Amino acid sequence: MSRAASAGGRQGQVPLARRTIVALMQAADDARYAMTRALQPFDLTLPQYNVLTILLHHDELPTFQIAARMVEATPGITRLVSTLEAKRYIRRRESKNDRRHQLCSLTPEGMRVVSAAVPPFSAAQQRLIRDLKKSEAVQMTALLERVKAPARAKRLAASISRTAS
Repeated sequence: MSRAASAGGRQGQVPLARRTIVALMQAADDARYAMTRALQPFDLTLPQYNVLTILLHHDELPTFQIAARMVEATPGITRLVSTLEAKRYIRRRESKNDRRHQLCSLTPEGMRVVSAAVPPFSAAQQRLIRDLKKSEAVQMTALLERVKAPARAKRLAASISRTAS
């Protein structure tokens, strides 16, 4: 293959990569907007809702484990937990086993607000994919998992290492 043909092939891939990433980012932005609007009546941000839903499935978790389970990586987990504590949605206590760790749990008020927010939030998610066939949604999920996996695994390992020490 000539050098010119090889260079032309590489150039042809760049616009495809750009279009793919732009479409991904636009879809993510649209999804974030729709889900944020669903949470407005509850005075919750997406990260706050994420923390509450994580705790909904656990009696108690250390903050570093909450951070590791977050949908979007957040460097400010302590500030996020403090905000939710100020709203009286969660409580924190020092771990008896390791005083460096703060254990978080939902309060009754936090349980109430997250339980009320789940149905409209889930409805917003359903609206976002309503035009997809089930097989397309499954395929899209599989493709997106392949795109995010290497970078997310590396970030998660760094986050756990940094927070646990």
